[in-house]
Formats: sequence, C-alpha cells, structure tokens
Amino acid sequence: MNIEIKEVGNWYKEKCLGSGGFGIVDLWTNKVENTSIALKILRIQGSSDKIKSLCVERWAKEVEIMQRLSHPNVVKTITLPSELLCLSPEYPILCMEYCEKGDLRKVLNDPENCSGLPEIIVRKVLKNIKDAVEYLHNANITHRDLKPENIVMKENENNEVVFKLIDLGYAKELEKNSLCSSFVGTLQYVAPELFTQNYTSSVDYWSLGLVCHEIITGTRPFLPNMAPYSWMPLVQKKASDDICIYQNEDESIEYCKSLSTQNHISQTLRCELEDWLKLALEWNGKRRGRDYKNHLIIFSQLDFILAKKIMTVFSSVTLEVLSYEVDASTAVSTLKEWIKRDIKMPVAEQLLLLPTGEKIPDDSLACKFWDQSDQVAMIYMFHTNGLEVPYYEVKIPPLVHDMMDSPRTPHKYYFLKKMWASAVFFLQREVSICQAFMESYAVKLLSVILCNQQLISLEQSVNNELQQLLAYMKFFSESLDYDIKCWESVELQNQGVSGPDDWRKEEEQCKKDLSQLKQIGERLGYKIATVGSKLSKIQAFTDSFQNPLDRLKKLLEMAYTVFKNLQRRPKELRNSKVESVDLSMVKIINKSITERDAFYNDQALSYHLEEVKRFTEENLSIFSPLNTLKQHINRVKCQLRKSQLKRQKNIWQMMVDLKQVINTSLLNF
Repeated sequence: MNIEIKEVGNWYKEKCLGSGGFGIVDLWTNKVENTSIALKILRIQGSSDKIKSLCVERWAKEVEIMQRLSHPNVVKTITLPSELLCLSPEYPILCMEYCEKGDLRKVLNDPENCSGLPEIIVRKVLKNIKDAVEYLHNANITHRDLKPENIVMKENENNEVVFKLIDLGYAKELEKNSLCSSFVGTLQYVAPELFTQNYTSSVDYWSLGLVCHEIITGTRPFLPNMAPYSWMPLVQKKASDDICIYQNEDESIEYCKSLSTQNHISQTLRCELEDWLKLALEWNGKRRGRDYKNHLIIFSQLDFILAKKIMTVFSSVTLEVLSYEVDASTAVSTLKEWIKRDIKMPVAEQLLLLPTGEKIPDDSLACKFWDQSDQVAMIYMFHTNGLEVPYYEVKIPPLVHDMMDSPRTPHKYYFLKKMWASAVFFLQREVSICQAFMESYAVKLLSVILCNQQLISLEQSVNNELQQLLAYMKFFSESLDYDIKCWESVELQNQGVSGPDDWRKEEEQCKKDLSQLKQIGERLGYKIATVGSKLSKIQAFTDSFQNPLDRLKKLLEMAYTVFKNLQRRPKELRNSKVESVDLSMVKIINKSITERDAFYNDQALSYHLEEVKRFTEENLSIFSPLNTLKQHINRVKCQLRKSQLKRQKNIWQMMVDLKQVINTSLLNF
C-alpha cells in the first residue's frame, strides 16, 4: 500500500491539478522560495502486466520527448529538485512549469463563453496553439490528443496570458509521410481516420479545427450532443466545404458551410476562418490541410489570416458593428465608401472619430489608426449633424423568440441548453451595443472637449496678439509724439514729404480700428465663457447615463447564473424533456427588453444629446469670427508697421533735404 507523501523538506503538495489513465499531476510549492512546479508522476493500479508495460513505455517516451522540447507555446520542463526524487523512485518524474491560469476547458465552461470567446482571445489561442503544433510537426512529433483540456494558460513577465500545449502522453514521433495505426486520443476530438485506418500528422489538423470552431462558437462543430459512434457516420457524409453539423429538436440533421453568427468575432475574421476550417475539417486525411495542388497550407494560411489588419467601426447611427480589412494602401476615404455601401450613409455625412475623440482625416491612410496590439481596432462613426438616439428595433434570435412564445414547452436538455445559450448571447449583444453607444457618447464628448480646448487655445492666441498690438500701439504713439516734437523744433516745412498731420491721421485710424477689435474680442470672450460654462453641465449628465447599462449588466449576470445551474444539472436528469426552470431565463429576457427600451426611449437622454449638439454648434460658430478677428489684428499690426516705416522714411528724407539746404547756404555764403 502506497502512502501519499504531502511534504518533503521545504516542498509541500498544494493540490491535484489533474489525472489521467496512468498519470497524475500535482502542484508542489516551496515554502521558502515561494515557487511552484507541476509534477506529473506515473500511477498504475489494477492493470495487467502487459498494460502496465505499455504504460511504462509510453510514459518514458513522454518524459523523453518533453525534456528535449523548447518552445514558448509548449509547456516547459524544468529540473526536478533532488529532494523530490523520493516521490517516485521507480519511474521518472516529469517536472514542469506551473501554468497558474488553468486550462482552456475551464474558460469555455464559463457561462459568458457559451457562444464563444472574444476575438482577442480567439486570435491568441489560434496563434499560440498553431505555433506549438507546427513546432511539434517540424520535430516529427504528432500530438494526437489536442483538446481544450490540454491547452493551459500562463502569465508571462509582461503580464500577458500565453496559451501552451501540454500532455504529450499520446504523442508519437513520425517520419515525414509515415503512417501509424495505433488508436489514441480523446474520442470527441480525434480525427476520423484514427477509427478506421492508418493516419499521419494530419490528425492534429482535425483536432485544431475542432478547437478553433469551439472557441469561436462555444460548441464542437459536429453534433456535440452525440457520442462519436453516432456522429462519425453522419460526418462521413458531409461535403468537403461543410464545417459543422447540427441536430434540430425534431432530430433532423442539418449540414452547414458557415459558422454560427452568434459569436464574438468580427464578420471579416469569421469569413476568413470559415474557409480555413474547410481545410482543417476535411474528412479525407490525405487532403486535409492542403490546397488543390496538394501543397500543405494549413499553418501558413492561418498565419496569413491572423496577420490581417481588421478595423472595427461602430456606427452610432445604426447601432451596429462593422468590420473591414485594411492594408498599407487603404485610404480613409475608401473606408468611408465601404461604410456607405453597408449602411447607405453618404460619405459627406460621415464623421469618423478615434477613441481619443480626435477626428480621422479623409486624406490619411486607415492603417495609421490600426492598433498594433492584438486588440481589434475600434473607431466610431457619427452623423456630421451630431449624436442622436437612433431607432433600434430589437433583434431577437429565433430560438429565443420560440422560448418567449412558448415558455412552458418542454425541451430536451441539449436543445434547452442551446436555447439558453442563444438567450445569453442575445443579452450579451444588447449589453455590448448599449456599452458601445455609451462609448460613442464618451468619444463624442471627448471630441467636444477637444474642440472647446482648441477654441480656448485660439482665444488665448488671439488675446496674446491683441495685447502685443496694444503694446505696439503704445510704443507707436510715444515714438510719434517724440518725432513730432523734434519735427516742430526744426521749424522747417518740407512740402515733399508727409508731416505730423498725416501721421496723426494714421494714428487715429489705427486707434479706432484697435478699439473696435477690443470690443469684438470682449464680446467673443464673453460668448466663449458662456458656452464653456455649459460644458460642465453636459459632463455631469454622464453619471445618470451609466445607470441603465448597469441594470442590463446585472440582468446578464443573472442569466449567467441561470445558465450555470443548467450546466450543473445531473447527467441522469438530462435525458428527459424539461421546461425552462422557473421560467427564469424568460423573465430575465423580458426584463432586459424593458430596460433596453427604457434606455433608448429616455427623453432626458435625447434632450441631453440635443444639448450636446447645440453646444457643439455654438462652439464651432465662434471659430470663424475668432479667426477673422485674428486676421484683423494682423492687418492693424501690419498697418502700424507700415506707418512706422513711412514716418521714419519721411524724417530721414527731411534730414537729407535739410542737409542740402545747409550745404547750399554755406556755398552761397
């Protein structure tokens, strides 16, 4: 009888991370160094000598393979602390880095992910696991058991979550184009040829395709409610371009060539991945992952797709999210043409703003505003007239509509789960649209604030120039007084040049112009101050603006709880038809529609947005007269310079004439 060891020196076993047919993985932590490691130890109980021998052989092979692999997306093996050798003196111990974020199955089981993961995570998972599988294949290793449970998450030194492939217990080294006939892997994720014939590394393409479909939609593509022996013959009948098969509640089978639209990725990426899934989920293992010329493109094509720059545009006019692929040559004007095509809004009426509130110029390139991170770039589109609460007709998914019409109709467990997942997605969509509209409001408000700041900056610039002009006017008048005094002391009239009378007239005209400019400046300053005082009132409204969204979010959290309870239903109760428990999901949907309608029909919100529109118009209306004032200030300033130079020329001309008179007098004397 084996006695379980829970503590060795400074190390103690914190918990069990997982177990399989012949191995168990435990988390061990060092109390002194506060470091953690994952130890996988061979455990064989109640097996025949033959099975035991096969397990030991397979275990030794897994340890040997893992210890020579080195890739950021394959779980890393580390040196086993010598004091822990006692945990398994008979068989080798696999010591690995601890991936503290858990596995992908845990993420997929969260109710909020019942219709798939957000695009940023989908992209990350596909890139990381594709890189891991490609690395293994380049090392002539086929994983053969690729599934969400074998994809774990670890936070790196940059606080980014990295997805890593684990559990190479079923991995096998294959030479290029070699075949294998041993049956391994988890039934729901294995390629069809594993059941019937020899296979190659293309079995991993199939599993990767299944994982891809599941992280996008929340479900496996092929009849997830059936056992493999039931769904495999049906999958064999699918066309090469079929990427999913559904069973309706009447048990009819439906083949589909596209992904469910109830997911959280952009339409542009969805279309691209549909084509890629046709490669990955090809029934024939020899053609799987290859183009019509039989070139292997499964990895390069996915890299190509994930490298695409996709810009997401939220239309505040139609309350919908649009997505477009852009490249280095895509102009913003072209982007606007695409928007015009999709929502029928003339280019001239479109205003595109960045999340900072800055306007996107039409003559710039779209890729300049594409986020270089893994996040999907988001820009916001408004009508040039301002932001209004648009008419938004609620779009209830068919399954949710059926549930609302017949709330007490009993359903099979798998179909009820599908209906409730659709209901959760509906709520998520309504919350995300409301959230995006609020974000667009915040962006619009930022643009208004920026515009007001630009106006204040222009006012300060004009005031500075006006003060400079006043100082220049003072200097001009003082120097003019001195020049006239000197002129008169000479007691000589020169008919050929302008004199004090002309100079005074020019001075008076400039003073008159300056006085008018000061009055205009004071009026504009008062108007700017009056308009600016409204801004604080506008900003104060944002507090009450948040309340409807908070209520919708609470309803969504309630839906998550209800869905989680459905997931926890005992397996023995899943075979009989049941009605929606307590009608809870139906009640949540009804309440959310009421809250949503109250939000979009809020008269206070509409009035407030009108106030924002009026403020924007008033703000913009001051720019033109302020710029005109600036031009007039510069004109008077130029006039003063000209008068100053003209007077100096007059004086010097008088001096030349005076010198000639003196010289003539001396000669005559």
